[in-house]
Amino acid sequence: MPNDKNLSQLLLENGLAVVNIPRADEEFTQHLKTLKDAEELAKTKKVGQYSSKNPIKFDKYNDYSAPKMGAKAKQFFEFVKDESRVAGVVEAVLSGSLFKIRLDKQNCFILFSLAGVRTLSADKNIPQYEHFAKEAIKYSKENAFQRDVDLDFSSISPKGVFQGALFIHKKNYAQGLLESGLAYVEGFGRGEQRYLAEYKGYEKTAQNNKAGIWGAGIPVGTSSRSSAFKTVNETKTVICSEAYEPEEFYLQYTENQKTLDSITKSLADFKSDSKLEPPVKKGTPCVARFSDGKWYRAKIEKVGSNNKFGVIFTDYGNVEDVSYDDIRKLPSNLLAIEPQAKKCALAYVAAANKDTNAYDDSCDRVRDLLFDKKLVAQFCYEDSTTRYCLIYEKQSSNIKDSINYKLLKEGLVRLDETMPLGHEQLAILREAEDEAKNGKKGGWKTNDFAEPDEDEY
Repeated sequence: MPNDKNLSQLLLENGLAVVNIPRADEEFTQHLKTLKDAEELAKTKKVGQYSSKNPIKFDKYNDYSAPKMGAKAKQFFEFVKDESRVAGVVEAVLSGSLFKIRLDKQNCFILFSLAGVRTLSADKNIPQYEHFAKEAIKYSKENAFQRDVDLDFSSISPKGVFQGALFIHKKNYAQGLLESGLAYVEGFGRGEQRYLAEYKGYEKTAQNNKAGIWGAGIPVGTSSRSSAFKTVNETKTVICSEAYEPEEFYLQYTENQKTLDSITKSLADFKSDSKLEPPVKKGTPCVARFSDGKWYRAKIEKVGSNNKFGVIFTDYGNVEDVSYDDIRKLPSNLLAIEPQAKKCALAYVAAANKDTNAYDDSCDRVRDLLFDKKLVAQFCYEDSTTRYCLIYEKQSSNIKDSINYKLLKEGLVRLDETMPLGHEQLAILREAEDEAKNGKKGGWKTNDFAEPDEDEY
């Protein structure tokens, strides 16, 4: 460059640009002080936009991507949400699926995330996560950075991140990320289902080709609950490894006992000095020491104070607070094995309102009937985090033999008629609920099943 100065510095010295202070999660130039000095020099010399005679005028942009601008971003979303497509330019790539977008027509910057598409978060405690997070960012920098884009908005997050689909040359950008195996489908919310089937098709292509994360055997998903339910029809013999309430208990498939035994054996003599590197992130798979002194596979659920961490033991479903000294990096050979405890809930029923006697009684009853027992589970439907089932103490085709029916009859749960259920079975379950209602059993005696705010009407 002339005078050994870079172009940015020359533009600033002549009053033809301004310094944009980056966010903490954006790339940060080491020459920021030089650039700020160049900007101040232009102000002193009164050139360009700072000229008192013929100042160059720039359009002012509202930066809705800045911290603490969530409320303003939501207001702006209401203004543009009904537009079919909004044109913009990708100003920065913050992750493979998160971008800072400049909207010239609206004179603003926004943060934009691909709805229903996730890339792995960089986590130096999990080398595979770190690798594919960097690969996804590299892909998006090569294919989206400084490109003209069209945005199809669907929603906005509580923190002011716009969500939807992004198009480059009329092609849905998610296709390339998903087919390359650098992203996976997750997190579609209510009312955001229009691209779900399309994205699932792209993901299936990557899975068939063992591309990216699928070839590396990295388990993904379950970070957020989808409102979409999928009907299933599957029966398995199970062992309940943990039971909290009618809507959360954990089942191990007896057919996978050899896998569980293999994991247990590999951790029996586990010795490692590889502590998790701070900052420890929520969602990081790890090995944690349980109160029995043994090591088990786990996942960070909560980052507390005083070096305490809430973890869930992924092969059993139980939770515990452990110290930093009792968690270690997960060996790579154990990462690819899916959790052996499946989060489940009773199908077609709902628990009483929390902080009620019926809810407490239902939790005690579920634990008494399920925990540490060999059972038969008939899976009926599932969402992104939970499998919903009819539970039997032994093989049966009669829904009256199910624990679901038993709890309805005892008035400890209520019937959820919003879920798909055959008319004959629905009638049987409704009879059980009516018997509890008429007999004022369990929660029906104290109105513990009242809908929220029902008494206000």
